[in-house]
Amino acid sequence: LLLGTSSNTVQVLDQHGNYMVDLRLYNSEDNSPIAAMHWYDGLEGLVDPNAPTLAVCFVSGRVQLMRHEGDTSPVLIETGLTLQRLAWNTNGSVIAIGGTQVQRVGD
Repeated sequence: LLLGTSSNTVQVLDQHGNYMVDLRLYNSEDNSPIAAMHWYDGLEGLVDPNAPTLAVCFVSGRVQLMRHEGDTSPVLIETGLTLQRLAWNTNGSVIAIGGTQVQRVGD
């Protein structure tokens, strides 16, 4: 179970609701709020045993993909979007990321 807090932390809880650990988040540049989280459950198997299954995205546009809750070298993606949602597909091979991008018309 993942619990995102208003203080911009993500806590991992076990199946009984007991606290286990805080995820290390790599979004320290601007302390952007968490927009969404999704953990692929592996019910339909894994594409690769080392493929990321845990995703956290931030409003700032950064996405953090982790192989497990203790991953010390996550994949970091800068989308250039203001992020709102993300979700893994049914077999964990693709992640959809949704957000917006504002284009400014010349002055």
